Amino acid sequence: MKTKEGFTLAEVLITLGIIGIVAAMTLPTLISNYQKVVLETAYKKGLSVVANAVQMAMAQNETPGDFASTHIVGCYNAYVASMNNTDTDEEIVTVTLQDCIAQYNSKLFAVILDSGDNDLYNILYNLEYGKTENYISSIFFPPAYAAAALFWPDYIWSSSIFSFMAADGIVLGYSTPVTSYDSNTGNTFVNGFYMLMDVNGAKRPNVKGKDLFLIGINRHGKVIDVTCEFFNNCSREIRDMLRH
Repeated sequence: MKTKEGFTLAEVLITLGIIGIVAAMTLPTLISNYQKVVLETAYKKGLSVVANAVQMAMAQNETPGDFASTHIVGCYNAYVASMNNTDTDEEIVTVTLQDCIAQYNSKLFAVILDSGDNDLYNILYNLEYGKTENYISSIFFPPAYAAAALFWPDYIWSSSIFSFMAADGIVLGYSTPVTSYDSNTGNTFVNGFYMLMDVNGAKRPNVKGKDLFLIGINRHGKVIDVTCEFFNNCSREIRDMLRH
């Protein structure tokens, strides 16, 4: 009569130990690769969202294909013109620029919250740190600048004159304008601008080039990734694309 032989307890424990070691070695890589794919997908979606908004803005123009004639750029140009007036209160002008952008921005993006509402920063703070209390104080003015010290590294968002959260969780901010100088009139005018983009809101890692990007939009409505400007290593070709 044959007896069935099984595994001994020692053999089972050794096998489980080997499986555990292999899992410990491979899981971090698998998780890292998964997170990379998720962020890359969100990045592509973010670029698509911005590109569609740019095309929509230009479609509302009287001059087709000229992004410099869009209402949003018009807000910046009005701001630049006002700043050239030394009698103008800069704080008042800043608020006017935010209001001007807000008026047209809601027509281009599915906006949940914007920098006119402190709730935006409370939500971002809660996402990042798991807190529930109302963190924002009324001492911050304008609200757009409050994000810099609270959520993102290197005070990057301090350059955002108007930031907002879209319906898909992407946070975008209108940042530094791209200007040109007209030698005939001696005036400086805006023909494009930079946009900050955090593809997953305040969720980690909040690292430049991973989930935090800088997008440039030139006068022809071309959307260009200029995240390299964070590291001061953009090529001359990229800079020329943005300014022409």
